Amino acid sequence: MWFTMGETRRANQERERANLAAERVRQAEERANQAEERLRQARERVRQLEAELWAASLAEIRARLAALTADAADLRRRLAERDAAAAKAD
Repeated sequence: MWFTMGETRRANQERERANLAAERVRQAEERANQAEERLRQARERVRQLEAELWAASLAEIRARLAALTADAADLRRRLAERDAAAAKAD
């Protein structure tokens, strides 16, 4: 079968358009993969920040508990001293 120059040119143009379309699809897939990787990294960073926040909150709670425990011990000591002084006065 013989092709005319016009048919050959059209076939070449169609092939070039198909190649360009395939390249655009490949580039779009690559961008989608990159976006998915950035999303995965962002989610991992959020998990890390949440863990850090939890640890900081827990440390703050422990510090408050230690301060309250120290205050309670001080109050018990003062009460014991007061009770001892009152017992001496009687």
